[in-house]
Amino acid sequence: MNENEVSAAEIEAHLQQYLDKIIPMPKSKQQRNDYQAEVVETMDAFERNKIIARLAEAFLEAKIEHSRIDYSDQVALAKKAVTELGNLVVDREQERYTQILLDEYQDTSVLQTRLLAGLFKDKSVIAVGDPHQSIYGWRGASASNLAEFQRDFISPDAQGNAKPFQALQLSVSWRNPQKVLDLANDVAKVLDVPLDYISEDQRRLLATVKRDELSPRPDAGDGSVDFYYGQTLNDETAHVAKWLKERMATNWM
Repeated sequence: MNENEVSAAEIEAHLQQYLDKIIPMPKSKQQRNDYQAEVVETMDAFERNKIIARLAEAFLEAKIEHSRIDYSDQVALAKKAVTELGNLVVDREQERYTQILLDEYQDTSVLQTRLLAGLFKDKSVIAVGDPHQSIYGWRGASASNLAEFQRDFISPDAQGNAKPFQALQLSVSWRNPQKVLDLANDVAKVLDVPLDYISEDQRRLLATVKRDELSPRPDAGDGSVDFYYGQTLNDETAHVAKWLKERMATNWM
């Protein structure tokens, strides 16, 4: 709830709006008194989410009672300070930090984006990220913020038109040799295949992403790629240790 700045009551009201639309839906033809199984599953999920929202709110109240906060509380309180104290906070932070680099931006949550935009909108901000590497959606991160960077951090001009910004491709690898990157480029080809199981918003986001092939630094060399399939985790661990030991013995690094 911190991430979306809503209360349990607001969540329940939102879910109830959809339940009120579902209840009048036609019942199953085979069982006149029952809904289709998918409808029943959806209604049950909504009711469960109501309970989860109440539990989350009780957890928030318990943290306040015992003077405890977690990371999401820290972000929410910082965002609240920016919103309620305004220039008192914003001017101080902008004076301290004039060049802003937001790394792994695809893992930034909606609340974190609001906080950062509240502090540094229309300032010198660079966001680095890759929507294909977004793995923290379960904790509120949204790769869509890459496509919405212009909206969040650059105010429109006097006529309401979007101002330009520069997007760069970081396609030169400074740590890998050619053969490793050849393999990586081959594996990454699957990213160019349209996906039929993602939402329209996700398709729109991925359509904005240009995937350049990776290339090595000028003096990288060819390198090599080894394959090994261990039957167990212990097999894999032993093989990696042996591989590394052999190379360290020849001053490989």
